[in-house]
Amino acid sequence: MEEGKENWEERWEEFEKRWEEWAEEFSKRIGLMIEKAIRGAFRGAMLAPRAVVAVRPRLLEEEVHWHKRPIPIRNLDRTLYSRIREIAEIRGVTIGEVMNEAMSFYLTRYDEAALEREKQEILRKIEEISMLPDDVKELLLKEYQEMLSEVKRRLSELRSKKEG
Repeated sequence: MEEGKENWEERWEEFEKRWEEWAEEFSKRIGLMIEKAIRGAFRGAMLAPRAVVAVRPRLLEEEVHWHKRPIPIRNLDRTLYSRIREIAEIRGVTIGEVMNEAMSFYLTRYDEAALEREKQEILRKIEEISMLPDDVKELLLKEYQEMLSEVKRRLSELRSKKEG
């Protein structure tokens, strides 16, 4: 009987040890889950600061589009913004749509101007190589002409997109 009692006590100690390990692991996992949830909530609050935070059963069923969060633009001139808003109201579209069009227009013109500058730089370099020996001049001229044709092709594509 003494042997059974010792065996039972050993098993009980082993059970308590396992229970403590399990409880510690469980506590760590719960802590990590809470931490992850808090990080998610914090990230959500940072991405959509104006969103209403509510705790209710339907919250998980509601669709939340974090990828459609507002994009803040710092130091935006209020006069420009007011003008954009007026245009949007007149046209019956959102401010975002007008801003997308405006930025697209700007970027197209910017890319076109950058390609024109690149084209002028290549033409200037072609003029400069006239003073070099013929073998070097031919090699460089070929390279610059290839670069120039590529820039012209890109300019043509850009302008055709602009017109289309």
